[in-house]
Amino acid sequence: MGFSVSGATAIILIGGLIAFSFAFSAVNNGYERVSEAQQQQEDRQLLQTNSDVGIANATHDATASELTVHVNNTGSAVLTIEELSLLVDGTYRGNLTTSVDGDNETSVLLPGEQLVMTLAQTTQPDRVKVVAGTGVAATETEVISLG
Repeated sequence: MGFSVSGATAIILIGGLIAFSFAFSAVNNGYERVSEAQQQQEDRQLLQTNSDVGIANATHDATASELTVHVNNTGSAVLTIEELSLLVDGTYRGNLTTSVDGDNETSVLLPGEQLVMTLAQTTQPDRVKVVAGTGVAATETEVISLG
């Protein structure tokens, strides 16, 4: 065996090692991304399982043209107020004021706390729905009229 055969074998082996190292790093990165995505999905499912909201009452004051909705966090997860949506007769309503147990500055709704949502509403709604960012929702079809 001459030098040319040994040299060619060494070059082929080195090329194979380099190719294997590139393939390994690509497969490893893909596996890490899939594992991370699965963990995030499990975290979201756990948060959704532990989330629950309930509407204590919804009142419409025709004199003040206001709709007030009292929402209870009946789950064991902390909810973000910015991720709560209010639907009045099937229409998303933004531009509302919120307070949690009298605090207008907080941005979270802890388990057992009550959120008060108030918005301008001239007509008596038939249905009010609150949807949390986790996808859980509560609907109230008996809106109390105050005036």
